[in-house]
Amino acid sequence: MTQKEYLEEFRKLCDKELELTTRKNSDYASEEDAFTNFKLIHYLSSGNVTPEQGFVVRMSDKLQRIVNLTSRPNVVMDEKIEDTLFDLAVYCKLFQCYLKSKNTGDIIPKIE
Repeated sequence: MTQKEYLEEFRKLCDKELELTTRKNSDYASEEDAFTNFKLIHYLSSGNVTPEQGFVVRMSDKLQRIVNLTSRPNVVMDEKIEDTLFDLAVYCKLFQCYLKSKNTGDIIPKIE
């Protein structure tokens, strides 16, 4: 793959991620707050789990799914690895947006 082909494919992937997050965010969040579902984790845990920890848990779930899909490709039948990779990529960008909304920039909080 040439650099030009790579960049074109990358653009297509980003476009698909935008479509995915547009659809899913309207399912899980509200127009007023794109992070409603992650903040709900904090509320339901009586403040014991931060939204940041919620992001990490969901991302780690996707990483484990990728491990399962690549090491046991015939076991997990209901999702393609491409779908899981898209989900993980969107979670990463969503987490970055959440941190920016809290004015923490690129600093990832320590999770204990």
